[in-house]
Amino acid sequence: MFVENKKHFRAWKEQEKSAFEKVLDNYNYIIIGNLNKLPAKAERQFRKVLKDAGCFIKVLNSKVALKALHEKGVKELDPYLKGPTLFVLSNENPFKLYIDIKKNASPSFAKEGMIAPDDIYVEEGDTGILPGPALTDFKAAKVDTQIRNGKIYISKKTKVASKGDKINSKVATLLTKLNIKPMKILLDIRTALDRKEKILYFKDLLDVDMEELTNKIKEAYQKAYFLALGNSYITKETIKPLLIKSYKNTKAVALAGNIINKETVKDILLKAHRIAYALGKKLWFWGEIMEYIYAAMLLNSAKKEINEANITSIIKAAGLKVDLAKVKSLVETLKDVDFEAVIKEASSVQVTAPAASAAPVAEAKTEEKPKEEKKSEEEAAAGLGSLFG
Repeated sequence: MFVENKKHFRAWKEQEKSAFEKVLDNYNYIIIGNLNKLPAKAERQFRKVLKDAGCFIKVLNSKVALKALHEKGVKELDPYLKGPTLFVLSNENPFKLYIDIKKNASPSFAKEGMIAPDDIYVEEGDTGILPGPALTDFKAAKVDTQIRNGKIYISKKTKVASKGDKINSKVATLLTKLNIKPMKILLDIRTALDRKEKILYFKDLLDVDMEELTNKIKEAYQKAYFLALGNSYITKETIKPLLIKSYKNTKAVALAGNIINKETVKDILLKAHRIAYALGKKLWFWGEIMEYIYAAMLLNSAKKEINEANITSIIKAAGLKVDLAKVKSLVETLKDVDFEAVIKEASSVQVTAPAASAAPVAEAKTEEKPKEEKKSEEEAAAGLGSLFG
C-alpha cells in the first residue's frame, strides 16, 4: 500500500511539473509569493484581481516548480523557492500588477511587533469609551485625555507611531479599542522575474509611490526642457519656443542695425520718431517744426553739417515752403545739443527679445509669461528669412 501511494505521489508530481512547464511557455513574467497567514477572504479577493488581469495562479511545491523552471532554463528564482510557493504568471507589467494588489489591500488591526506602514495618529475627539481601566491604555501610549460627558475625550491629535516603527503592545491595544485599523492585509510578493530581460524585481522596487514618482518625472521633464532651451537643443517640444526666441533676437539685431524690411520698418519709424521727439523737446517751439528736425536728423546721419543752407535744401526738396526763421532757430539751438547722446538715449527705449516660454508640464508650477504676439512656427521661420532678405 505504501509503495503504491509513493508511486501515485511521484506520478502526481510529474503531472504537476509537466502542466506547469506547458503554462510557462505562455508568459514572460514569473511572480512568486506567499499565501501564509493570509485570511481566506483576502486570498479570494487577490486571486480575483490577478485573474481579471489575465494571470495564471498556482501554488506549487518548490521542488516540483524548481524542476519545471530548470527545464525551461530559468534558474534566477532558485534562492527564493522555499516550501509551498505561490506562482503568478503574467504578461502584464509587474509594477502595474502590484499597484492593483495594493489597491485591493484590506485594512486590519495592528498587532505587537508589526511595522507601521505610515505615521499613525489618533484624532482629537470623543472616543465613546467609559473612563476606568481604559485610561491606563491612553496614558501608556502617551495620549492626553479629558473626561467629558462621562466619556474619555482625546485632547489633541497625537502621533502614536511613525512610519517604519515596530508597534508595541500598548499602542496596539489602544488602536484596537479605538477601532483604528492602520495595517493592510497585502499579498506577500517576494520577487518578479522578467524572463526576456532576465531581470529580478524585488518587493521594495515593485512598491512604487505613484504620486511621488509622477512628481519626480514632471520635475525631471521640466528641468530637461529648460536645459534644452538654454542650450538651443531642438526637439518637438522646444522647436516652437526656440523659433520664436530666434525670431525675436534676430529682429532685435536688425533693429539695432537699422535694417529695414517689412518686419522692422514700423519699429524703425517709431525709433526715428522717438529721436525726433527727444530733439524737439529741446526747442520751445518744437511742435511746429517736426519736418525741420527730420531734416537735421538726415544731415546728421549723412555726416553733413547742420546749417541753414543744408536744412533749407532738404525742406525745398520735399516740396515744402521754407520758414527761414524756424531754420535759423533750429540751427542755433542744435549747436548746444549733444546730438549723439540724444539719439543713443532715444534708441535704447525698445523691446528686447523675451525669455523662452515656460515648459508645458501639466500641474507644474506656473510663472507669469510676458505678453507677446502669437506666431505660428511657419510665421516665425518666415520672419527669420525676411529680416535679412
